[in-house]
Amino acid sequence: MRLLRWSWFGTLLVSGLLMLSACGSAGPTKKEAPTAPPTAIPIAAAMPFETPVTAPIRETLPSAKVEAFGWRGDGTGVFPNAHPPTEWDDTRNILWKADVGKSHASPAIGKGCVFVTAEPADLVCVDTANGHVRWKTTFDAAHVPAEFAPQLKEASEASTSCGYATPTPVCDGERVFAVFGFGIVACYSVSGDRKWIQFLKPDAVQYGHSGSPALVDGKLIVNFGRRIALNFETGKVLWECPEAEPTYGTDVVVTLGATRVLVTSVGTVIRVNDGHVLAKAIAPELGGSEYGISPTAAGDVVYLGDREFSAVKLALDGNELRVQKLWTADMDMQSFASPVVANGLVFFVGIRAEIVVLDQKTGEKVFENTLSIGHPGMNDPVLSSANLYPSLSVADNHVFVGNDYGQTFVYEATRMFKELAQNRVTEGSGATPVPFESRMYLRSGEALYCIEKK
Repeated sequence: MRLLRWSWFGTLLVSGLLMLSACGSAGPTKKEAPTAPPTAIPIAAAMPFETPVTAPIRETLPSAKVEAFGWRGDGTGVFPNAHPPTEWDDTRNILWKADVGKSHASPAIGKGCVFVTAEPADLVCVDTANGHVRWKTTFDAAHVPAEFAPQLKEASEASTSCGYATPTPVCDGERVFAVFGFGIVACYSVSGDRKWIQFLKPDAVQYGHSGSPALVDGKLIVNFGRRIALNFETGKVLWECPEAEPTYGTDVVVTLGATRVLVTSVGTVIRVNDGHVLAKAIAPELGGSEYGISPTAAGDVVYLGDREFSAVKLALDGNELRVQKLWTADMDMQSFASPVVANGLVFFVGIRAEIVVLDQKTGEKVFENTLSIGHPGMNDPVLSSANLYPSLSVADNHVFVGNDYGQTFVYEATRMFKELAQNRVTEGSGATPVPFESRMYLRSGEALYCIEKK
């Protein structure tokens, strides 16, 4: 597998993490035709707000309802049951430290295990009790089924700026699912037994594949440019959606009554049941592109965009999808970090550490400032090289803001956004840290830290 070529930007992941380019263009050079659906899937045209789109609902067997832990937990970055420490460094409040390898992927947690991917092709399981590596598997050409080897060799020669192991794994408590940017998708039991493995040819994109998978209603949904849904028990392809534009962000899952949909960073709405595109460009002025930050959601409202940041309410009226733009805020900035919604507020951080707090209902700015955390443009030769790649998290009424220099600053999740602590571990990472119960799981260099108040 060739060495990775890293550029000045990366991709942040759902999965976790999406690190984004500030310039350039990307897109697939070839789109695969859908293989699984019994009929062609029509594309819903971009539509004005409040305009219904009618789409037939297919009859399918009931699928499993699986609670999954993946990028940003459930994808929103809000951890209501977590009470992690607010202070740490390389030695203070460190319960354990495990050597797992480097990656931008966030940790995923399930059944006493922390799962991480590492470049270029590793899946690692770490015991939450003591930090010992329970098992590790590699997905290079020597360790996958022989029939995948020729395709894997070709796919792994594609250039990438974000790496191959950027997508965050997802775990349902019994199984863990891993996706690698060169096309391998695999399912393992939490004890390390392989259940299935697939090779899916990724669409050609300029900077590599960074969007994390979603586990929804018995389907593992993968972003390889086109969206692909696999049966979570067998790995069989259930549907493909080539109409979904390639994006570097992670799609957010929204529940509308009994129907689940995915919303992409460019505002495409995809029905989970069958891969049907219900709408495109739900916020056409959002100011982003395929490079846009990963969207987030609270209930039936999606928050997406960066320079033009919008709140969009979704509803199903029978078979009709209704889209209502609630507000748009002119942010006049770009962001790598995905925002977080909590306590009636939206917290948004720009690439130069501009913090903006918006009223969740109106979009009005209630607080605006520049943080002292390391970021480009600082008058400091070291801190000015830091990037705010990790997405925001909220736990225990605290907002956690980090960079790839190892700094994590902690603030009150309030309108005043009061600073509570400044923390740093030596090496840093672009991965989004994960609050869980009384702990914080955080990547730094090749290490995974478990932080718990002593």
